Amino acid sequence: MADLVLEPLPEGTRLVHIGAHKTGTSSVQGAFHDQRAELQAAGVQYPGADVNHALAFRALFGWASVETQTAGQHRLGDLRAALAADTTSRVLLSSEELTWSDLDEVRRVRELVGPRSHVVLTLRDMGGFLPSMWQQAVRNGEPTPFDDWLAARLRRPERVRTFHRADDTWLTHRWARVFGAEHVTVVVLQRSAPERLFSVFEQLLAIPAGTLAVSERNRGMTLPESELVRQLNVRTRRLRVPAARRRALVYRGAVTPMLHGWEPPPGTVRPTIPAPLVAGVAALGRQVADEVRASGVRVVGSLDELARVPADPPASNTTTSVPLDVATIALAGLLERAEELVAEAQAGTQRRHRLDGVNLVPAPGRLVHVGPPHTGGHRLRAAFAASADALSAHGVDLSPDAPAAGRRTFVSDDAWALDPGAVPDSDLRDARVLVTLRPLGDVLLGCYADHLLAGGTQTLRSWLTAALAAGGPGRVPLAAADREDLLEVWTRRVGVEGVTVLVPRPSDGALLVDAPVRMLDLPTRVVRAGRVVRAMSDREAAVLRLRNTGALGRRASGLTPAQVRTALSRWSTGPDEPALGVPEDLQPQVAELGELLVARVTASGVAVVGGLGTVLRPPRTAADDDVVDASAPRLVGAARALRSTLTLKEDDA
Repeated sequence: MADLVLEPLPEGTRLVHIGAHKTGTSSVQGAFHDQRAELQAAGVQYPGADVNHALAFRALFGWASVETQTAGQHRLGDLRAALAADTTSRVLLSSEELTWSDLDEVRRVRELVGPRSHVVLTLRDMGGFLPSMWQQAVRNGEPTPFDDWLAARLRRPERVRTFHRADDTWLTHRWARVFGAEHVTVVVLQRSAPERLFSVFEQLLAIPAGTLAVSERNRGMTLPESELVRQLNVRTRRLRVPAARRRALVYRGAVTPMLHGWEPPPGTVRPTIPAPLVAGVAALGRQVADEVRASGVRVVGSLDELARVPADPPASNTTTSVPLDVATIALAGLLERAEELVAEAQAGTQRRHRLDGVNLVPAPGRLVHVGPPHTGGHRLRAAFAASADALSAHGVDLSPDAPAAGRRTFVSDDAWALDPGAVPDSDLRDARVLVTLRPLGDVLLGCYADHLLAGGTQTLRSWLTAALAAGGPGRVPLAAADREDLLEVWTRRVGVEGVTVLVPRPSDGALLVDAPVRMLDLPTRVVRAGRVVRAMSDREAAVLRLRNTGALGRRASGLTPAQVRTALSRWSTGPDEPALGVPEDLQPQVAELGELLVARVTASGVAVVGGLGTVLRPPRTAADDDVVDASAPRLVGAARALRSTLTLKEDDA
């Protein structure tokens, strides 16, 4: 990577990242989405609140479905406004669907972003790209075995939508014709230099090296996983299950839990180009390389990489067995999703019944969610942000400003439970306060993780001891018998009838959003809960504590800041990497504080949604081999183990 030096684009340039699919696009989008604030401080805008800009571009081209048309038009309007409001910052827009655009649609993109613009296309070796495309097709319902699917694409490469010809022009020719070849860069990814992708964006946008962290958002399926899903596609088609319902069952029911809940052992077989088709795949790679060369665009990397194929290909892609864990996760996911679909059909009555008695927010009025931290606030805010357009259409704004006549607003900040004084009395006029609770031990462990993320160096034991003695981690105790605590503060400020305590079970994401939806007098299902945020592992905490000790600790860890962010952004950790745990001798104190909190909520007389018994669920007990509170040599060993885990994941990608 030392030889890769690119001049930054001029300030005010709009950089349009057009994909292609399965070339690290999700990781780029995830990194920019997760670090919007940091990038803005560096003079780079990633407009909007979504992970990518697909909805806006669909609206621009008229591709939006009936379900997404309104949201797409809102996104496009917001994007136009953002581009008009800031003409000096560098801006990134990203959607892999742009590779499907015809010449007229490319012109519309140029009209949107203006003359100060640049285009980036990422490509990868056909030996890795085509198996990934088939896996994605299988997730979406494709019933054809990989070898047959691949043979058909080699006969007609335009069936791979990225390589289709529109207006008799190939992909890079279309974009070079409209933007100018000098304003198009093709980045060829290379297995031996995976950091190239992020380095290109950092250099073009003048972002400090190492700022962007790899975000694991789209793990590829192994061959056993792929075959399991493909067979489900085959059988559900035979049963004439409608395509939309089949996707709801198979993709959301089997595939998503499988990808998040199972970590393939190193060496697990993945779909690979079979020997009889190697020559055809290599020829396609050379054809793509020739098209790129002929378009005259700038190329980062070697176009010869596109023709790379496996050195030792299998005769065919066949498997006769599926790991028991995979089958169990898929089956359980299907059953759970089927139950959800049945429940959704009856949602109107059932969900209202369990929320009877909650205090509705007046109109105009405000719903103020105050946390505490690690009680679902991050998930709740993400769910409401993703539904901003639908909420606005129903009279609810996500704004700190005073609500307009006849409208309601929703605001949320976990810190307000720990420091209620941060909310002025003027913001509580016509307000209802929502307090969310979950198992107390998990809340405390999450707050300790925040301590480390903020640069803290205390051991878990010393931090927990102090927090338990204070009744919680903030200025105001979560529960106290001898001074004003969380519930007393908020009932004093808005009255008993103005406070609702929500205690969803950890598995009940629907209740987490349904309660505030009901309080805002919205229709059910207008907001849907997103994925659960993973708890920090003991190993990750140990590495952070080591790095926080200073320059020597950072060097001893052997991990770059980007690698640390990559570790923390993983969807799941392996069985050898447990979450943080409470030392056994502190468990009784956690239970005692939890019982006091339940008693204080009950005595306060506020409305309670859910079961307070959830607060008392014990956290994981720390094991003898946990390392967060260990000596420096063991902390270094934890860093080495984490580094090894990340390396294995890169090698297995």
